Amino acid sequence: MNKTMSVARYTILIIDDEQENIGIVQRKLANRQLHFLTACNGREGLSLALSSLPDLIILDWQMPVMNGLETVKALRSESATSAIPVIMMTGVMKDSEHLQTAFDSGASDFIRKPIDAIELRSRVNAAIALREEQEKRQQLELKILRDEIEQKQQALTEASVQLAHNNQIADRFIRTIRTALIELKQRRPEQEIEKEITKFRREMFSANWPSIETKFKETHTLFIAHLIKRFPGLTENELKLAVLFTMGLSTRDISAITFVSYEGIRKARTRLRNALRIEPDTDLEEFLKAIEKEL
Repeated sequence: MNKTMSVARYTILIIDDEQENIGIVQRKLANRQLHFLTACNGREGLSLALSSLPDLIILDWQMPVMNGLETVKALRSESATSAIPVIMMTGVMKDSEHLQTAFDSGASDFIRKPIDAIELRSRVNAAIALREEQEKRQQLELKILRDEIEQKQQALTEASVQLAHNNQIADRFIRTIRTALIELKQRRPEQEIEKEITKFRREMFSANWPSIETKFKETHTLFIAHLIKRFPGLTENELKLAVLFTMGLSTRDISAITFVSYEGIRKARTRLRNALRIEPDTDLEEFLKAIEKEL
């Protein structure tokens, strides 16, 4: 938020079934660079809070349709409004037991009617300061999380590139062995030779892939879950392929990592495009990165 009461505009939602009470609150908070939204009952106020996400909510305890306690509980149950400060006001429920009930329901503060202007302004200032502190903390936590994800993505990319490099070396070794066997005119049947080469490929893959897969799952869990939600028919291999393309790896790199032929990856890429229902003129990598940005 990063706003000050003297120059910034804050949005305050006032929920009360009596228009006169709403007017009193507005007048007592006049000249404070505030923007007001109003609702005449809890249900209407909840809907308005979800659509506008105000900086602060001031609501009456006793209202028709949905009273103050019910409204606060509903606000706290919604992720979008769960952190918005709520000041409960009442002219009837004034003792300490009622105060505790308001706090237990999720209210941030409590003010008694008739409302004193100085007390109201003080509580509003405190509530907005709390809101700002919450947002600063959330932004810091989000930055830390993004930095951690970025580091994991970098580590996964580096490990994938290294695996591709190792597999390319293995491929050159295999080609060298195959050529040497032919040149030496070994009597060993060609099918036996190919069988041993296939075995070698599988052993190489089994040795290298587990470390990549661990980083793979740690880094892209949310992305994979989001893909499954949007495209529930995707196979496990299609999900892995989608992540590898999102990482910016080329078809040749993916071929080297997975020990699938270049042509096999090209065909798998086409199947993935079909599964994602991508238009012919849409780039696959850009499409996947756009989905990743939705998180």
